[in-house]
Amino acid sequence: MFADGDGEQPKPFKSEWATVKDGLLWVGSMGRPYVDEHGTALHRNSEWVKTVDENGRIENHDWGSVYETLRSAAGVSGGGYLWHEGVHWDNEYRRWVFLPRKRSLTLPYSEKADETRGTNIVVIAAEDFSEVTVVEGVGPAENKYGFSTVRKVPGSSDVFMAVKVKEIGEDVHSVSWCFSVIRGVTPGALLSCRYYMT
Repeated sequence: MFADGDGEQPKPFKSEWATVKDGLLWVGSMGRPYVDEHGTALHRNSEWVKTVDENGRIENHDWGSVYETLRSAAGVSGGGYLWHEGVHWDNEYRRWVFLPRKRSLTLPYSEKADETRGTNIVVIAAEDFSEVTVVEGVGPAENKYGFSTVRKVPGSSDVFMAVKVKEIGEDVHSVSWCFSVIRGVTPGALLSCRYYMT
């Protein structure tokens, strides 16, 4: 079990995504500050990321600036947020692939409103996050659905499989997607996407 935030907190860390990069398991949470019902930030524990090596050694990494870079690239400002569950390290092109589950451009988190803030964007980032490209329109805009996981299809250079989930009260449903990006080593080479619903 991971400890929350910097690894020194008594509360367990709520893992939302995991991927393998350079022999390490990288594990992250939703990537936004935890806020109260008024939108006031209480702590940033969900902006920390954990790495685990083959011997089970855990290191804690403050990704606050990384998540802020992603939010800014995606047009988020003020109290808005991105909620991450679909993250994949693409070793072939040394790039991060993020498919956020939720996005609010300016409004703070609200449990009810969050149910219909699903996204259809893909965020491609260079290894050091010096370049970030956001592409809108990975499939139709269905605000009740947001991405929950993504992986590159084995044997392909630029085809990814993702799952989108709807959770509104007792109404829970998921769909899977395949999409491709114009291949390229840097985020700037990402030009277009196409998708297939399965």
